[in-house]
Amino acid sequence: MAGVADAPCVEKEVAMVKKLLLGVTLICLVAGALAPSVRGEEGEIAPAVETWVFDVRVVRVDAATPEAVETPAPWEADGSCTTTTPWPELLKQLKARGKTTLLLDQRITALADLEAVASQTRDRQIQQMQSRDFNNERWQSAPLMTGCTAKLKVAAAVLSYQVEARWEIRADVESVRPLMCTTKWAGTFPVTPAGETLVLTYREQVETWGEDRVGQEIHAFVTARRLPAR
Repeated sequence: MAGVADAPCVEKEVAMVKKLLLGVTLICLVAGALAPSVRGEEGEIAPAVETWVFDVRVVRVDAATPEAVETPAPWEADGSCTTTTPWPELLKQLKARGKTTLLLDQRITALADLEAVASQTRDRQIQQMQSRDFNNERWQSAPLMTGCTAKLKVAAAVLSYQVEARWEIRADVESVRPLMCTTKWAGTFPVTPAGETLVLTYREQVETWGEDRVGQEIHAFVTARRLPAR
């Protein structure tokens, strides 16, 4: 009779165990459904970020004669706008064209889709005439800004560039204000293989004072290389 009396208690205990097992099963199912998303947030390996290194060089060439600028540079012989010639050899070729002045030579890095900027400026003070009459001349110090700026970005295998150079042509007479010259390039170009350099060129036969002319060239060399993933 005692076993019969205890039967309801046993059934209750069995029912409680079933409910507990059902609750645990539901918890496991929910945890299993959420686990992939948690692993994706914490355990997923981030894709490698592209890093680019840019070598930017801008060179001014004062040609021996105004007519010398009419002759193409060696790397332009085949109509190309890129070259694989090493920098020391390029500089030697520029020196053969006239007196060279290095306006900018910088190496910078940037992640893909982000802009890199290389810049240098020079501030020189000159004496500039303000007014003159029969008896007096009034002079005042004035700043003269020269320099170069290059803005570069690689996105979707395309190089975007903006390069600007600003320089002066000095007169033989100290009291005459120099001529200020500016040239700019802005464009795009497919990313070149490692070691290939994009060349941007400006040439002009500049009228200076009187009937005098001078031959001026500005050459910008841009090399973009992707660094190995880290």
